[in-house]
Amino acid sequence: MTEQTTGNSEYVESSDIIMPSGTRSRSRRGRFRQTWMLLAGIWLLRPQRYSNSRRTSIRRSQATTKSTTLRRRSFRLRRNAGEQAKSRSELREIFDSEARLSWVLAWLAGLVGAVAFTHSAGYFVTTATGNTQRAVAGLFVDDPWMSISATLLVTCLLAGVVVGSLGRRYVWKAHPHGPTLLTTVCLLIATVGDIMLEGWSAGPVAFLPILVIAFGIGALNTTFVKDGEVSVALSYVTGTVVKLGQGIERHISGGSAADWLGHFLLFASFVAGGLTGGYICSAVSGSQLLAAATVVCALTTGYTYFHTDRRAR
Repeated sequence: MTEQTTGNSEYVESSDIIMPSGTRSRSRRGRFRQTWMLLAGIWLLRPQRYSNSRRTSIRRSQATTKSTTLRRRSFRLRRNAGEQAKSRSELREIFDSEARLSWVLAWLAGLVGAVAFTHSAGYFVTTATGNTQRAVAGLFVDDPWMSISATLLVTCLLAGVVVGSLGRRYVWKAHPHGPTLLTTVCLLIATVGDIMLEGWSAGPVAFLPILVIAFGIGALNTTFVKDGEVSVALSYVTGTVVKLGQGIERHISGGSAADWLGHFLLFASFVAGGLTGGYICSAVSGSQLLAAATVVCALTTGYTYFHTDRRAR
């Protein structure tokens, strides 16, 4: 091999290739750079090795994460189980003996209300709302008797609530459903009084027996009391309908059927009583319907007095 110099360029002459010396230096630097990048890649892809403290820290972190996941899963399972147990408990409460008794008494209130309304001049004995409106409206339609009769009905209903509450506090301490006895007595008095005034077969019910019925219905509404307040409204269903609507909303928002089923059954019982009274009112007189209602109320009173209240003690 011989070296030749031409101008400013140096060549290396061999039997095969003649290349500039500067090109050879750049080729060496390129190979060095590729080798360095290959080694760097191998270093980056090496298996991770940690010190004992680092490995311990990682294991603790993994154990903590796993423990937290298990605790959350266990909490969700317990919460779901608790919700299911609560739902079952609420359903059992809806169909217990107290609830069944409330359905019977609501049916009775609907029946008596239908009898009083259809066999009279349209008096309401189960609620004060309609009578209050009649009492006020009578002042402006030149019908003083409508105002007087409605006021008397509201007064009798209120008096029945007061007397029934006093009886619960001082007379029927061992019988929380004692007001049903007062309702039975009132229905019996109303039946006998209507027979004496109108006869057994007469259609309409006299006004004085209707006042006695309103008194008995007021006492009936004190049958279910919790913490000193009425817990189940038997004859006035406006509050029941409102609670029914709220329960349906809770069910739609993720609750259960127990949120509204109890209120629906109570409302349906009242409607069924009204349908029963309205259906048979055309076939029998008001006195006969009152007698039937008296028998039902007496049987219910006997059941609560000798069975339900005794078992509660």
